[in-house]
Amino acid sequence: MGLWLEACLELQEMHARLDVLHLSDISMLISPNYQRRFLSFSVPEPTMNDAVNETINTDEYQPNHSALLRRRYDVLEGGNTELYVGWADVQGQGAANDYCRVVGVDSNSRFLACSLAGSKGQGHEYVSERGFDVGLPGSWFMRDMDNDGRDDYCR
Repeated sequence: MGLWLEACLELQEMHARLDVLHLSDISMLISPNYQRRFLSFSVPEPTMNDAVNETINTDEYQPNHSALLRRRYDVLEGGNTELYVGWADVQGQGAANDYCRVVGVDSNSRFLACSLAGSKGQGHEYVSERGFDVGLPGSWFMRDMDNDGRDDYCR
């Protein structure tokens, strides 16, 4: 049996024992009789077809998983970290990919602003009224409380 075939068979056995592969390049000893070899793996991006189907009440909101928009990590105005900052689903796409935060320096100018997944630029695509009550520290969260498929700011 050739070296390449031995390496492939041993690699198949090792791959069957791996639960999660986090590295793009790994080094492993093929056999005690051979020197260390570097094998390169490419891990494909996950797709919506890989997602686990969830049971959803058909009387409630049905998210559109085929058009899932990606999170934005380029938002410059991060918000006040002492107030609410987090990922939420204000678009109703079924994933918490919208970046929401409380913006403003005083209680009269504060508002909730969300940079929507899939959007571009530094504008506020989803905002509350200015002077909105943020609630007590540590009491705020965002969750769909009225079953409309969009997360609500709760305090």
